Parts: sequence; C-alpha cells; structure tokens
Amino acid sequence: MKSIEKESFTIYSLVDLFILNSCLVVFCLFRFDGDVSGFPQNLVYFIHFNICWIIAYFAFAGEYLYLREGFSNRIYRITKRVLIFTGIASITAIFFPWIYYLHHYFIDFIVFFYFGTISAYFAIYKYLKYKRKKCLNTNRAV
Repeated sequence: MKSIEKESFTIYSLVDLFILNSCLVVFCLFRFDGDVSGFPQNLVYFIHFNICWIIAYFAFAGEYLYLREGFSNRIYRITKRVLIFTGIASITAIFFPWIYYLHHYFIDFIVFFYFGTISAYFAIYKYLKYKRKKCLNTNRAV
C-alpha cells in the first residue's frame, strides 16, 4: 500500500516542475535582450534549472497544508524553497560561467518563477477552498 505522503510528494513535485518549465518556456520566448536563436543556451538553462529544483525539492521536503493554516503558510514555504533553489542554482552556475552570460536573466527568471509559483498555488488553494465549501470533495452515500 502506498503512503499518502509519497503520493502527494510526487504530485506536488511534478506540479512544481511543470510550473518551472512553463515559466522557463514563457521567459525564453518573450525575453527581448537575448539572441532568439539561442536554443542550445536555453536547453542548458532548462537542464540546469530542473536539476537544481529537484535538489532543492529533496532538500526542503515537507507537509502540504492548504486549508488548515491558510495561504500565508504556503507563501512562506514557497519563499523558502525558492531561496534554496536560488542558492543551489547560483553555486552550480559558478562552476559553469559560460552558462549565464546574462546575470540579469538569472535574477529576472527567479523573480518570474517565484511569482508564477505563488499565483499557481493560490489558484489551487482557491479551487480547493471552493470545493470544500460546496462539499464537492466528499463522496455522498445514498
């Protein structure tokens, strides 16, 4: 039998990676200061950010409480995880100086990803709160 904690860890790690990769694609498509034909550079960003996020996710794994303590607890946890991610990505980027020829790209992406993550989890929080308020998440017996 699988534990609920392992299932929720897997689900939320996949959701976070989806948010990370969506932000990365949007950011690479709409950035105006870089070369548009920089596909290998964007692939390196993609691999680097995904590996760093997975490391940060395992370094700061915990409980997922959405409705018991409000959304402020989730903002705190997202902030903490993004700071750990930024530290890991910064440390690993030092060893590969050719990866980040634009340091403001790195900072801009981290800020964009942070607000993208908060807005995505706020939408999930509101949806779960709505379902709980309308009793849509319970099975009804006849």
